[in-house]
Amino acid sequence: MSNDLEQLTALNRDYVASVQNRDVKRFDEILAPGVAFLLLIISDDRQFT
Repeated sequence: MSNDLEQLTALNRDYVASVQNRDVKRFDEILAPGVAFLLLIISDDRQFT
């Protein structure tokens, strides 16, 4: 169980770093295409509210 938590923590750290550093390649590796598209829609929507 602790190994799962360690892996999720590392993945979360990679995700945050990929966003902060605009690392599109790593971002794409982490997220499924549908999830990345959904986040893009949510992000674009928040810019206009």
